[in-house]
Amino acid sequence: MPALRNAKEKLGHAQKLQVEVSNEKEARTAIDLGADILIFESLSAEEVGKLTKLGRSLSPSLGFECSGQITVANARTYAEAGASVIRINLLQSSPAAMDISFVVQPF
Repeated sequence: MPALRNAKEKLGHAQKLQVEVSNEKEARTAIDLGADILIFESLSAEEVGKLTKLGRSLSPSLGFECSGQITVANARTYAEAGASVIRINLLQSSPAAMDISFVVQPF
């Protein structure tokens, strides 16, 4: 993650840097390099719980964002697992498809 270190040096403390991670090794590396927020995409609430616990022990001010596979029904589980931001893609993933057609006729 040299890009993270480079961005942190150029942007300084005024900008928050988010890094998507999917396991403990990636989380540790991101935290060591100065990530401000860890993003968890499509992880289970149990995995999120483990990674947020680890993250808080290494950096108490770290933020955690969860997305993917999160619904209105299971959002509370992710919040209880330690997520500080939960993204629900309800408009993109939930609406039923509609078959719409147009017939074009000359005037």
